[in-house]
Parts: sequence; C-alpha cells; structure tokens
Amino acid sequence: MLSLTDKNNYPSTFLKTIFYILVLNIIVFSLINIFTSILSYTIILLICAIPLVIILLFNFNITYGILLISLFIQFYFGFTSSVWFSLFVIISLLITFKNISIDDFKSPLNLSFIIYLISILPSFINAQRPFTSLIMLYHLVALFLIFTITKIYFSTENKISFLLKGYLALVLLNTITIFIQSIFESKRTFGFAGIMYVDYVGIAIMISVVHLTFTNGVKKILWFMLLSIFVTGLIFTQTRSAWLVSGFSISLFVSFLFYKSNRFNLNRFKLIFNSAFIVVVIIIIYLATTEFNPKIAERATEYASSEQALDKRGYAVNSLVTRMLIWSTAYNAFMAHPIAGIGLYSFPYTSYLFNKLPKYLFDEYVSGLTAHLTYLAVIVETGIIGLIGFLIFIYSILKNNFKLLNNSQEKQFNILNLSVGWGIIYIMISMFVTDAWLWGQGIILFGIFIGLILAMLKLNIEPIKSE
Repeated sequence: MLSLTDKNNYPSTFLKTIFYILVLNIIVFSLINIFTSILSYTIILLICAIPLVIILLFNFNITYGILLISLFIQFYFGFTSSVWFSLFVIISLLITFKNISIDDFKSPLNLSFIIYLISILPSFINAQRPFTSLIMLYHLVALFLIFTITKIYFSTENKISFLLKGYLALVLLNTITIFIQSIFESKRTFGFAGIMYVDYVGIAIMISVVHLTFTNGVKKILWFMLLSIFVTGLIFTQTRSAWLVSGFSISLFVSFLFYKSNRFNLNRFKLIFNSAFIVVVIIIIYLATTEFNPKIAERATEYASSEQALDKRGYAVNSLVTRMLIWSTAYNAFMAHPIAGIGLYSFPYTSYLFNKLPKYLFDEYVSGLTAHLTYLAVIVETGIIGLIGFLIFIYSILKNNFKLLNNSQEKQFNILNLSVGWGIIYIMISMFVTDAWLWGQGIILFGIFIGLILAMLKLNIEPIKSE
C-alpha cells in the first residue's frame, strides 16, 4: 500500500537537486537570450517554466495546488494548461511518496472506465486523422490519473475540506475580477478563467448552498454572502444555460433534502421557507444587476423576442440558432457513421465532411467547434458503441455518488459528502448543455470530483465495515 512518507526527509539530496536546477535555469536563460529572435514567446515561456516545475515536483502539496490553479489559467499549447500539468502530478506523486503499489490504483470505477476505453477504440476505424485522435486520447488518460491520484492522496477530512475551500477562493477571486471588468467593459466577461467560469461558479454555488443549509450563526451569514456573490457573478456572465443548470441543480438538492429531512434532522417547513427566501434574494440580485447592465435582461429574453432564425444579412440572431447549426451538422456526421462514430475528438476538424449548410454559415458558426453537448459529442465521435461505454462509466460514477450521499453515518461528514456529491450532480446535469467535461480544464475538474467521491467513500464506508 501507499506510504505517505515524504522523501523530502533527505535534505542533502534535495538541496543538491535545487542547486543543479538553478544552474540549468541560468543556462536556459542564456540560450533564450541568444535565440529569442528564433523561438516564439510560447516556447520561451515553456522552457523557462521547466526548471521551476522540476523543483515543485518535490512537494506534492504544491504540485496539486498548482493543478487546481491551472484550471483558472487560459493557456493552450496542444492541450490546456491543466491537462499538461496532470503529467507533473503523477510524476510528483512517484517522486514524493514511496512504496506505491498496484493496489493503490484500484477503485470501484476502474472496470467501467476500462469498458469505456475499449468502447471508443472502434471509432479509430473511421477517424480522418487517427494519430490526432490517439494524441487527444490523453484527455481520458489524464482523467484516470487525476481521479486515481485524488482518491489516493486526499485521505483525510481536513485535506478534502482545504481543497474545496481553495477552489472556492479561486472562484471568488475570478468573480471579483468579473465585477471589475464589468465596470470598464460593456461586453460579456468571464474573468481570468474564461468561459469555464460559468461551470466553476455553478459548482461553487452548490457547495455554498450545502454549507448554508448546515451551518448556523456567523458562518451561515458568511456563506449567504458568498452565495450571493457567486450568484451575481453567474448572472453577469449572461450565460443562460448555466443559469438553468444551476437553478435545476438547486431545485433537485432541495427536493433531496425534503425527502431525506429525517436523516439530516431538518425541519421541512424551515427548509421550504429558506428555499423561498433564497429564490427571492436571487430575483432581487437579478433585478439589481439588470439595472446596472440592461444587456443582461436583453440577453435573458433574446430567445422569446426573436421571430426568425436569421437576420436580413443571413446570420444567426441568437446563440440557440448557432447551436442548432452545429447540431444539424453533428446529426449528419452521426448518420454517416452511427455505429463506431467519426473518430474520437474528431468533430472540430472533420465537420466540413458532413456539412449541408451554406458555406458562410458553416465557416462562421460550425467550423472548428465541438458538438457542444456531451452525449451528442460522444455518440457522434465514438458512435453507439462509444455511447454505451460512456453511459456505463457515468452509471458507475452516479452509483458510487448516491452510495456516498445515502450511507454517511457521521454527522461531520454530511457537509463534505453533500458538497462533493452535488458537485458531481451539477456536472452530470451540465453535460446536457455543454461538452466541456470531455476535454481541457473541464475533464480535469471532473476527475478531481470523481476522485473526491472515491476518497469520501473510503472515509465514510470503510471504517464502518471494519467495526
């Protein structure tokens, strides 16, 4: 089994390593000064970062912390920053901790994940660029690595709580950035995290609602304030799909608590009253933000006010129309290869093969873009076979998630269980409106929450079995 004994107990070797890395850094900077005119700034940045990253590999806490921070960094070089950094997380684990065995990588999800991996292999038959699909397959490898490492490392309640608080702090910082940007910019803003913020803050809202439900006194006031800030930030993004997902997730959560009120020792009348109060507060926040930025209200009613799909110039009048253009092309792709799909992660660069739209519409709204819905993307790119494998994996996640939600025996675990569990449920609901959980920053955050489910199950269930 894994021994969480840090190899940093060997200071002599560690200090020597730092010295050699600093020397390497000096050499690298010297070479950069010589070849600046030849190398791009992206390459220079990557080269400069290598020595620093090597140093950080000797402290797993810092390495995992940087992985969390990388979710909020918009940097793309083949893969997003967090996908790249998942490599360093596994290296850091191997360097920092000793006596890792195969048993440490076992989990209740491994079989379903292997089935999913096998189910996507037939899609390579139809892939126009099989080598590209093979490289992009690393997204799924990263998913496995992250949820496994998270399960291994987060072995205590305090570690998990600290991780969630760190996540909330980053979301809060990004929300404040959005407020500042909104003062100086009239367009939609998402802060330094980019468009993924709308899902980051959705999960943060769920975590805040959980804490608000189970805390009292000053803590309850603080969580209410934090929830209000997050809701305001989400409204400022003008992302209607995220509004719907967050609203539906909160509604399901309240229904769950109403049904399980005896188990959680909650008064149903107070639960309904508090829920109604939160709804009123959200309405007030919405009205206040629309006064500050009238474009929010215009965007909220955009679908209802649109009487036609295209304007006089022939361009889409709202984002729903643009999505429908993508979905129609995706449907054509599915009909062309319904069983095995068109190739894993292939739709953005092969959609032109299945296009029946006017060229200007395709170039403007479809070319180079993903299918935008998780289940649609899966069935288009990996076919019915891949979708079955994916659904088996999702079912396994939900099975373990509900096991976590229904089997907590210790009161102190309730908040963590519900925070992690409803974070996953938010992601599952969000899959109906976005495919961001299949790649990039989204798949890494997905992996983190899957790993937290497994870690919490180990904390909750295994001690009970051993008694």
